[in-house]
Amino acid sequence: MNESKLVRYDHCSFANVPSADGAGDWVTHADYKALEDECERLRARVGELARPSNWEAMGDVIEASLLSYRLKNFVDDDGESAPLVDHLSTPGTTIDTGSKEISLITDWIVGDLMDHS
Repeated sequence: MNESKLVRYDHCSFANVPSADGAGDWVTHADYKALEDECERLRARVGELARPSNWEAMGDVIEASLLSYRLKNFVDDDGESAPLVDHLSTPGTTIDTGSKEISLITDWIVGDLMDHS
């Protein structure tokens, strides 16, 4: 075979300069494109598999975590950490406003995750 028409590949990383060290496999330029396309297809599939399949369930976990989170830098007179939901609630009311704020924060986080996946 003519080495100028050979391309070395190794685990979907392609080098345009053939190597004489015998490492890796050698393919013709005709096969190069097919291998490159297959690697791109596999990379896309791996990306699909890495995405959460149930965004709502992930949102539920994030929301529950934020609802139970206690602030480390805000403590009461007894040294107890204050709940985040208390700090997000309108003063003099129940924690309903803080819970709603956490729900909105969760929606924002999940939306960002979906946009960047």
